[in-house]
Amino acid sequence: MRLDGEDVHGAEGRVTFGTMAANPLCTADIIRRWGSETPDATAMVFEGNLTTWAQLDQRSSMAANALAATGVGNQERVVFLDKNGPTYFEVAFGVAKINAVLVAANWRLAPPELVYTINDATAKVVIVGPDFIPVIEQIAAELTTVTKIVVIGLARAVAPASPRAGRQRPPRLRPQAVAPATERRSRAAACPAVPPTCPGA
Repeated sequence: MRLDGEDVHGAEGRVTFGTMAANPLCTADIIRRWGSETPDATAMVFEGNLTTWAQLDQRSSMAANALAATGVGNQERVVFLDKNGPTYFEVAFGVAKINAVLVAANWRLAPPELVYTINDATAKVVIVGPDFIPVIEQIAAELTTVTKIVVIGLARAVAPASPRAGRQRPPRLRPQAVAPATERRSRAAACPAVPPTCPGA
C-alpha cells in the first residue's frame, strides 16, 4: 500500500508514515508532519480559498491551545456543530493535538436528538457555527455535562445556563465577524506549538 508516494506498511500491521516508521501514526502526527515538511503545499481548497499545511498546523494549534485553556483534557469530548468547511479540520486536528475526542454532531438533527447526542457523549465543550446559534440557545439549559459553548467567530466562550436553574432562556449569543485571514495568520504565528500527546510522539 502506498500513500502520497511513501510506503506505509508497518511492523505488526500498523500503518506508519515515512520518517515516523518507528511510531504508530496518530491523527496529530499527520498535521505536524506535513506542516513541517511541506509547509507551503496546499492542504485544502474551500470555495476557492487555499489553506497550506503550515496554516492548518498553526490554526489547529490555536484551537488546541484554546480548548486546553477552557479545561478540555485527555480523552474528554468536544462536540462540533456546523456545516462542512475549513474550521472543522482546524478543530479536528486541534482536538487530536490535546488527545481529546471530537464528536461531529449531525447539523440536521432535531433539537431533542442533539440534546441526546451531546449528553450521551458527555461533552465538555460544544463548538457551534453561527447558523446554529438558535438551536443551541433552545437546548443549552438541557446540556448536562457541557461547561462551555464556543461560537465560531465569537471572541469568548459562553457558559450554558445551569440545568438546575430550571428552563431559563440562556443569554443571546451573537457572533462577531471573523478576523481577516492575514490577521488570523499573524496571530497563529505567535501561537506556541502544542506538545505531542499521542503514544510514541
